[in-house]
Parts: sequence; C-alpha cells; structure tokens
Amino acid sequence: MLAVVATALAAYVWWNQPPPADRDTIALPMVFRTPGGLLEVAGINTTEIFTKTSMLTIAGVNLGTTVSQIQVPVTYRYQITLAKDWKVHLRHGRLLVIAPAVTSSVPVAIDTSMMRMQTRSGWARFNGGENLDSLLREITPELEKTARAPRYIEAQREQARKTVTEFAAKWLVTQERWKGVRTDQIQVYFVDEAIERLRAFGTEFGGAL
Repeated sequence: MLAVVATALAAYVWWNQPPPADRDTIALPMVFRTPGGLLEVAGINTTEIFTKTSMLTIAGVNLGTTVSQIQVPVTYRYQITLAKDWKVHLRHGRLLVIAPAVTSSVPVAIDTSMMRMQTRSGWARFNGGENLDSLLREITPELEKTARAPRYIEAQREQARKTVTEFAAKWLVTQERWKGVRTDQIQVYFVDEAIERLRAFGTEFGGAL
C-alpha cells in the first residue's frame, strides 16, 4: 500500500513540475551598435484601451458574444538618427536647421504593473481566456502602428522641435562657421513637414530667396 502511495505521489510531483527550459530557444543578450547614435526628442504618455469581440452563431442562433478588454499605460518615444544628413543654412541672420524626420522607438513601452484586463463570455461561450490571450498578442503590433500614426507624429512635433533647437544651440553653434549665432536665431524644421513650411529656406524648397 505504501509503495502505491509513494508511486502516486512521485507521479504527481513529476506531472506538476514546470517543463525544462529549452536551451536552444533561449535568446542570449545581444548587444548591437547604433551607427551615429540617436537623439531622443519627444515622448507621449497616454493610456490605451484595446477591445476584442468574438461572436458565434450557428444556424442563425446567437450563442453569445465574448468581449475582452485591456487597458494599459503607454509611453511613446520619438527619436532622430544622428547619422542622417542635417541641412543647415545661415540666411538673413537666421540659422535654419532642417532635421531628419522623427521615428518612433519600438517596441513601445508599456507599464505592465498598471495593466487592467477583463473578459466577459456569452451565455454559451467558454472562450474568454482564449479571446484575451489573442488580444494580448495583438497589442505590440497595434501600438507600433499607433506610434507611427500622423496624429501622434504631429502631437509630438513641437516638443521635438524644442529638443532639436537645444541640440543645435549646444553643438552646431560651436562649429567655426556658425559662431556668433544666438539660440533665438535658430529655427528648426523637419524634412517631413508640409512644403509650405520648408519654402522659408529658399529656392531649393520651392520658395524665394
């Protein structure tokens, strides 16, 4: 009898042990280089809400709808690659700087400690956990898409402009050819801004000298 109990206990312990780690699939830390470096210029803090709905009907009979929702604080960060070409013009007493377009830093940062999740299944549905897991897998690509959305790019632009102006004041004006230019004489634009803004630079951008 004791042997049977011991065997059952050993089997229970073995069955409930976590599976061994697959050493071939564990990613080792990889250090990579960012050529030229990056200048972080702005960020956006907000809370995003994601919802996924699953409805099932059979022969016209509604078996219920499962609704899962995730609410999570998000930080979108924007940066400029310093290796890109920067165009600088000294014209009419102004130092005009055309900076590269900002790009979003990915993956987007989320605060998992403040994440809120809920799911509600229909009367004949039992897929609440499955629906929620599916929604979790969709969050990262959706956040990256949102970070690139025009409304977010425009929302951060003025703060990014201030950062680049400060950068230009500390670095560009230390160069011999730009000496004597004051910070309040620096005007910053980005290459992806509307052409009407860029025409201030002259003929090469469709404007007049």
